[in-house]
Amino acid sequence: MNLPAWLRRQKGDSGGKELLNRVETTRQQEAVAFDVSQTGNSFKIEGSGIRIDYEVEGMEMPRGSDASFAVWALLPRAMEGGFDLQIHQPVDPVLATNAERLSRIWEMWVPRRYRSVKVSHKGEWSRNRPSRLPQVDLYSGGVDSTFSILQLADPNKRGYALTVDGLDYRDHWAERFSQLIAKTDPLLERLNYQRIIVRTNANYDPISLIPTCADQHAFAQSRLPMDMIFHG
Repeated sequence: MNLPAWLRRQKGDSGGKELLNRVETTRQQEAVAFDVSQTGNSFKIEGSGIRIDYEVEGMEMPRGSDASFAVWALLPRAMEGGFDLQIHQPVDPVLATNAERLSRIWEMWVPRRYRSVKVSHKGEWSRNRPSRLPQVDLYSGGVDSTFSILQLADPNKRGYALTVDGLDYRDHWAERFSQLIAKTDPLLERLNYQRIIVRTNANYDPISLIPTCADQHAFAQSRLPMDMIFHG
């Protein structure tokens, strides 16, 4: 399997620890600026030593995709590092408000670890409605997601199953992910599902406390650029 260079690197915070260590010394809610760029099916979020990449396989992504997803990708780092987010592209104001509210909830729940953050952006956001898929089913290959697509599958209607590479597979992840794809492809083909793969290095090792299962579960899906793929 040919992987992009950024995904072949060992999973980690891609330089984010240096930034978070600096912010940890001040905790003054300074804003950290990020740029979001797209090249075909590849997306990059970058700023102040942090870089998060996404690469989509199995469908053609629309040009000029909404950069609002970057807020969810960066929110865990910002909450843990104690810095506000400034996106250099337009962001859905409703999404920004929801992210700020979520950060306040996490600060109340785990105050030793997380801080509430502010989200700002540049430019006026407007909803772009390119041709998108009507529905995408998240499919990890586990029991729950397999049961779900078995219930939803329609032999007369094309389905779409999205599998993520880069959040759960840490040890020997490349080999394990390839095995997962090979094992589950026949089932998806039989159920008339088209597979979509999102590869990302959005996962990282937190710097403060060992993450709880609840923390990991809550943030895992929020780091995916799902709004770029289907109607939300």
